[in-house]
Amino acid sequence: MTQASVVAIVVLSMAASGGPTGSVPAQPTLDAATALVQSLGAFSPALPATPVRGDRLIVEERRRAIYAGLWDLGADATQALIGGLTDESTSVRQNVALFLSVASGNWYALERARLDIRPCLPALIRAVDDSDPRVRELSAHAVANLGPAAAVAVPALIRLLSAPVEGNRLSACAALAKIGPAAHESLSALRLAETDPSPVVGRCATSAIARIER
Repeated sequence: MTQASVVAIVVLSMAASGGPTGSVPAQPTLDAATALVQSLGAFSPALPATPVRGDRLIVEERRRAIYAGLWDLGADATQALIGGLTDESTSVRQNVALFLSVASGNWYALERARLDIRPCLPALIRAVDDSDPRVRELSAHAVANLGPAAAVAVPALIRLLSAPVEGNRLSACAALAKIGPAAHESLSALRLAETDPSPVVGRCATSAIARIER
């Protein structure tokens, strides 16, 4: 996809959301990335688990087009994505964290190379402490995809182990497991998490301990 195609996606996204479409941004790359990031706020912060049809299919095709635009901008989208993680809109923050998790993984678009999200790591660590539980969970998922390179995120993930939301605690365990031995300082917190009221969290903590101690 060319930069012209990315800008075209921006124009279509703005048109679908009722935004202005009369001019091309003065700074095409940054403004295109920013517009794409803002467009993410229109979506549910979760991908469908089953095939979709009708209006939902149209929505998901639009999401996929926006993802493709951000993916193709690559490093040029980094600044906009970092900004999106602190956006005043909870929906934008949620969906930026979701995109970073998706694009740095290897299951959503198998034909694409993983997006290098290492420059976003400091912002993702802050997002692990976000006021919104879904932002926290999705940010931890993105951090997990960095594996040992995300060792600096361990203190934030340890804090997440104490979150009141079960999904947050699960995502913290999973991320610490993927960081592996570099997350050694989390072992005490994980041993405590083995007694979590949720048996699923307890089992995930046990699995993380095994991965860290290997």
